[in-house]
Amino acid sequence: MITLFQDQETTIDKVAAEMRAGWKAVLMQGATGSGKSVMASRLVQRAMMKKKRVLFTVPRRELLRQMSGTFEDFNLPHSFIAAGYKYDRMAQAHIASADTLRTRPGRVLPPEL
Repeated sequence: MITLFQDQETTIDKVAAEMRAGWKAVLMQGATGSGKSVMASRLVQRAMMKKKRVLFTVPRRELLRQMSGTFEDFNLPHSFIAAGYKYDRMAQAHIASADTLRTRPGRVLPPEL
């Protein structure tokens, strides 16, 4: 299990509050090494604990494995939407290549996060 720093938890709480307030798109940014993947994984963990479907997209194929590793660090079971990766339509969380997702928009149930 990963322990986040207080500033990371504060950032996550702010993002979650904006989403609860009704914002459909919330941008979280941070400097290189600030732990964006870890913070995003914590948000995914919170959503999965509430039984919500999650779709996490990455812009480059090499980030599929990186995010999968971070999800595994948080014990988050997941599937992929990307050529050459295991796909389970019924998985609660998917990590998707943006290019593959763009060409197969109906591939997954609509996400809640």
